[in-house]
Amino acid sequence: MDNTGIMISVILITYNHEEYIRQALESIINQKTQYRYEVVVGDDCSKDNTQSIISEYQNRYPDKIFPVLRTKNVGGKQNMYDIMFRCKGKYIAFLEGDDYWTDDLKLEKQVSFLENNPEYIACAHRFHVVNKFGESYYDRDLLVQFVSGSSYTLKDFENGKMVSHLNSIVYQNIYRQKGKEFFKFWLEFDNMTGDAVINLILVLMGNVYCMQEDMSAYRKVTDERSSSFSAMQEKENKRDILFKSQMDLEKLIYEVFGQKVSFKIRKKNIFASAVFKLRRDKTQRNRQVVREIIKQSGQPVYYRLFYIYLIIAKNILQLIYKEDKRVPF
Repeated sequence: MDNTGIMISVILITYNHEEYIRQALESIINQKTQYRYEVVVGDDCSKDNTQSIISEYQNRYPDKIFPVLRTKNVGGKQNMYDIMFRCKGKYIAFLEGDDYWTDDLKLEKQVSFLENNPEYIACAHRFHVVNKFGESYYDRDLLVQFVSGSSYTLKDFENGKMVSHLNSIVYQNIYRQKGKEFFKFWLEFDNMTGDAVINLILVLMGNVYCMQEDMSAYRKVTDERSSSFSAMQEKENKRDILFKSQMDLEKLIYEVFGQKVSFKIRKKNIFASAVFKLRRDKTQRNRQVVREIIKQSGQPVYYRLFYIYLIIAKNILQLIYKEDKRVPF
């Protein structure tokens, strides 16, 4: 905590979120906590009314909301990098403009836990998935990516798991602790804004705990016209870029932290996702993504055999159960 008395800095990242940003802001403002907090908003030059809505809330809560409303699009990586070094709090919480928190005591519970358990660098919690309209639904393929217990380790990461969605994690202000010089690798790496990267950095720096309470909602939107991050990702299908980024990150983490981390299972998960995307939608782009991953892998024979296994296994499971089942590997 610095001399302003701010205990928590909430990073709110937005881009074209006019449909959802009020709910996100309200879920922050409604927090009931003994700890003083700030909301540092980074809007990456939204083309809709997102910035005007943020300004409206700044006028209503000038002691809490501190926006950076960009007039030029700088991209998610640069936007995040700039905002995280503006944070004054002892702890960081994160929210994207289309997600929201569902428990008004979220910050109180997590910060109190971290204050009473200094051996932990971060505290997460469970979350649920909602659609464009805020209606809950079960997304098996997403939820299997997260640990089921309360402890999160490096081995969990190597097994393809994350502790929780980024909107659930409160963690020590590692940016202030380490400084800009240490985090310059953030700008060197193309895909540094993802949940998995934050999960990895935290577990390399300390112990991570997960509460079993559900206190936030991740909005997954499949409507390609939507500004939602999940919708844009599915539309663009950048799984080949994501696959390559895992290989680059493996090298980068060793350079920065001096520790070898295996990305083998994570890469297989990305490839399987690309294969099943192609199976559902046989477009030229989806074929290209699968081919590119095989080429990038450095193990073309292995990945071609893995491709055959995935297709055969999926078809057999579909035949047996008459419904979509997750392929074990």
